[in-house]
Amino acid sequence: MNRKRLIALFTVICLLLSALTGCELVSDWFSFAVPSAPASPSPTGEAEEPEIPDFPGEIPEEAAFIDDGRFTLLWDSDKTLNPYTSGSKYNLAIGGLLYEGLFSINADFSWEAVLCDSYSTEDGITWLFALKDGIKFSDGSPLGIFDVIGSINTARAAGRFRERLRDVRGAEVAEDGKIRVTLAQPNYDFPALLDFAIVKDSTAYTEQPTGTGAYFFVAADNSAEFVDGVASAYLSANGNFREFAELSLSTIYLAHYGREDLIEAFESGALDAIVQNPSDVGSLSFGGDNEKRAYTTTRLHFVGFNTSLTSASGFCSEPGRRVILASLIDRLALTNSVLPDCVPANLPVPDTHRYYNAAAARTALYGSEQIPEMSARLMIGDFDGDGYIEYFENGTQLHEFKLTMIVHKENFIKVAAAKQIADKLNSLGFETELLELDWDSYNLAINKGEYDLYYGSIQLTKDFSLAALFSANSDLRTLNSEFLAAGWGLEKLVAAQEIYIASGQAAEWTPVAFERAGVITHRLSLPAEDGKWTIDDYAKRLYRALY
Repeated sequence: MNRKRLIALFTVICLLLSALTGCELVSDWFSFAVPSAPASPSPTGEAEEPEIPDFPGEIPEEAAFIDDGRFTLLWDSDKTLNPYTSGSKYNLAIGGLLYEGLFSINADFSWEAVLCDSYSTEDGITWLFALKDGIKFSDGSPLGIFDVIGSINTARAAGRFRERLRDVRGAEVAEDGKIRVTLAQPNYDFPALLDFAIVKDSTAYTEQPTGTGAYFFVAADNSAEFVDGVASAYLSANGNFREFAELSLSTIYLAHYGREDLIEAFESGALDAIVQNPSDVGSLSFGGDNEKRAYTTTRLHFVGFNTSLTSASGFCSEPGRRVILASLIDRLALTNSVLPDCVPANLPVPDTHRYYNAAAARTALYGSEQIPEMSARLMIGDFDGDGYIEYFENGTQLHEFKLTMIVHKENFIKVAAAKQIADKLNSLGFETELLELDWDSYNLAINKGEYDLYYGSIQLTKDFSLAALFSANSDLRTLNSEFLAAGWGLEKLVAAQEIYIASGQAAEWTPVAFERAGVITHRLSLPAEDGKWTIDDYAKRLYRALY
């Protein structure tokens, strides 16, 4: 182990022994700022999500709850239940009751084996997986290695999972009857990527593939497709499921409602559970005596910086100046206002993650007491008394500047967050213009470098690789590869600290918040019964299948 690793290892040990917790947030003042500069402009126009909501229409008034004695989930009868290709978030969520993965992901983003009996690797590149004995599909046929290999290959080809499995170079039968998966580079967190559905190989491209989950899909007579709004389809308990005796519900009904009827259907009791992400455009609010089980997702909101020397204003070409801007973002204020159900993030990993490092979170950004000192060192301040910040280049040339921040205008939640950030910077003397652009113009501006900051989001893979956030020529790609290649335990904690601190210092981008999603149910919609699945068991499966 080289000197750098030894120092980092010693640092982590000290940090683990420290009783300090939490992360410091930047205050609302900036010592060099004088009276507030004008607020950023807000172009008019109705915000629309480019991805059309599943059920467009008007929102009805609240309806009275009536328990109809059956448990019903929302589904889209016009789209498939195929876990690889379905375009409906409601159908994908239902897949959590129909299908299982080799592994499932826990609240701290660790993994646990589901269909897998054992797994091993010696180098992080070649993995061997042995299946559990006695696992059967809902049709009674046994789970075999070719079903798993076929599912991996199908997932690699499908748009939804292509990115997470991009490093898979092959899946084949090993000599000892195990499954061998070979990667392009070492990744000791690879099992975290294997929580997607495993289906019977011959059904992988059908509308309702056969799975090993707790339920299977049943389509009734199409001549009576809807009865009181409930589609003639349902989920039936899988008698071949190993926890069959523990299931609370023998039948789960499926119903299709348009957006104009969705709130009324839920609040009246016609629907019993809905997966919701308040940060999604078009997300609805449900009243009544409800319960929500919220889970932190891997979808990260962040602000990207133009690091080029020829950037729009030139201010963001220096990492120290970028760190100051990153430190002035009030993440807690954002999540308390315009980012509903999001959790603030100083690091590109949630604070519930087992690799989260509280000390790294504190040092990733400047605290309020550090900003004046660091600004003075970098020669940033209102030197001419005009109410705006200037900076000296090479200690001699004074630069006035105006930051250009861009955001995708069709996502009104991102627009609101970007506007709050721009307004905060303006109030502190950093003249900032916010441009709300359509999707094509937004991407063109990023590709051409016509911005200083941009507000974006990304769905991180569950191994929390940061490769997609680094530019092709970034030196941090090497650290990211070392993080993935680090073995389990203390070695991984050291590598995580290194990549988090280095990415914070480089400030090519800065994390803002992680989205949370949840399952909304009626209170006591599924009363607890000893030895039976609770509503938590059902909710977790619905959530995990979607996120």
